[in-house]
Amino acid sequence: MEKCLSLKKALLAQLLDLQRLHPLLRQRLLAETEKIPLYLIEMAASVAKDQSLPDPGAPATDRVRLSRSGIPPSVIEILQARIDALQARRRAVMPCGAVLGRRFSQSLIRVFDATYPELMAELDALKGMNILRETPLFEEIQYSFSPTLLQEVAYRMLTSEQQSLLHRRVAELIEQRFADRLPSLAFELA
Repeated sequence: MEKCLSLKKALLAQLLDLQRLHPLLRQRLLAETEKIPLYLIEMAASVAKDQSLPDPGAPATDRVRLSRSGIPPSVIEILQARIDALQARRRAVMPCGAVLGRRFSQSLIRVFDATYPELMAELDALKGMNILRETPLFEEIQYSFSPTLLQEVAYRMLTSEQQSLLHRRVAELIEQRFADRLPSLAFELA
């Protein structure tokens, strides 16, 4: 595992002049791509093409920038093709999870049960296809996109009206389910 990470870092070093990048930007680049070589190559090439790479003497907020909207078109196309290849029901469930974020709980995604009666079966199928990962979180099951960049692409499938509607439905569920804890959760929800 450590040897693999070293090879990936060496690959990144060959693609970029790492001395020009702040260590936090390098670290974020590796995190954003989940160290997946293809995504690493495409993201690194995209950063290398950017003529306004952060100046090491600039304030930290300016030095560490690798925006989510900066996903190269080549990576978006690869991930979009993966989503497009799914059966229609599974493809329809993807944005539901995406609107909840990179990670979401099983209880929270159930807000979509009425819309997608086979929701849990589709989530299991996506898990079996390595599109979602399932991890226990206290007494709850949590899902996360694999790779996490899939969440961004799935979210982009929604129109702004759909995003607003889905966000509103999620907010209503949170208000209903956690009414007694809303004051303590306000900071996390903001």
